[in-house]
Amino acid sequence: MEKIDESGDKCTINELFKCLPLIERLTMSGVVSKWLVLDSVAQELPTSLIHLKSLCLNQSCLSGAYGSALLLALIKCSPNLEHAYLEMKCDLDFSAIKDEYSDVWLEHLNKLRICFFRNSLETEFVKFMFARSPKLKNVSIFVAVDRTQDQSKMLETLFRTPRASSAVKITIWTV
Repeated sequence: MEKIDESGDKCTINELFKCLPLIERLTMSGVVSKWLVLDSVAQELPTSLIHLKSLCLNQSCLSGAYGSALLLALIKCSPNLEHAYLEMKCDLDFSAIKDEYSDVWLEHLNKLRICFFRNSLETEFVKFMFARSPKLKNVSIFVAVDRTQDQSKMLETLFRTPRASSAVKITIWTV
């Protein structure tokens, strides 16, 4: 795929997916979500990334207005995803996750690594992943939390979250 820059044309998420039908590993860095214009609702994406097994979104890839939409579109279209590494920055909106993505299951996801800040909507995303991943075995979460009280409340919430997998091992690091 050719490099997308600020001065060039924007590509849509549908165009990107059409270029990657057989991809097994996808790594995106930088503020890509800003340039991948979402041209349809994530539930209407025409292309499935059925071969995608490993997804890595880092270095501010998941930030801003389109960050959560990009992540949810990738998850929706990747039914065979086994490993995910996600660095989520502030201002992500997962408020519609329960309603619009209630039919999404990550049947094969067994390893999840997430870095995020103490945004309650990002915590909702983690809870969603726990509930939708029946084969999940290993979860590593790095959370930036300012105060001890916030840290304790957030950790309590995550440890009490219902999980589809009873074998999941959760490791949480906080700052």
